[in-house]
Amino acid sequence: SPDAPALVVTTLPLSADLPGGDYELWVAGNEIRLGAFTAVERPLPGAANEGDVAAQVGARFGDAIELVGYTLDSAQAAPGQALPITLYWRASEPLAERYKISVFLLGSAWNNTTGNPLWAQIDQEPLGWTLPTTLWRPDQLIADPYALAIAGDAPPGEYGLGVVMYELVDGARLPVRAADGASLGDTLFLAPINLR
Repeated sequence: SPDAPALVVTTLPLSADLPGGDYELWVAGNEIRLGAFTAVERPLPGAANEGDVAAQVGARFGDAIELVGYTLDSAQAAPGQALPITLYWRASEPLAERYKISVFLLGSAWNNTTGNPLWAQIDQEPLGWTLPTTLWRPDQLIADPYALAIAGDAPPGEYGLGVVMYELVDGARLPVRAADGASLGDTLFLAPINLR
């Protein structure tokens, strides 16, 4: 009948960073309660334990992000190899910005291909583009692995393994402070890497 109430079926999308807990559904403006539901927090991919961190760093990127440390299989590598490294991050508060991370190898010899002394570099959002910083939960340790492909023509010698974090949209780099509070500019060098 024309006077019968209309049935409206809708889907209510929930934000991926919605905290777990109990919620109520209301019709806005009409003060009609539709029901309630419980949101269950999914474990974040990349969740790690303190014991997973081989080398402690404690450097701060910006005001709220800490590079707790890293795990590096070896400080020795060869040209053409992939150098595996896992970075361990923790945010002290929810992050409103998405950041990319750059991990790179900087040598003393000039690389004609890159036009600078850079011999390996990978830039991406954390966890291979799957865990934007806006989804990080405060105080949760996150394991962020990389496989840094070293140029096949990289000459033997010592290289600096560096990390930079920068804004996704405008590319502005976050300032870095050492664990003791000393300013490191916008780049953190982790360990020397020797190419055979």
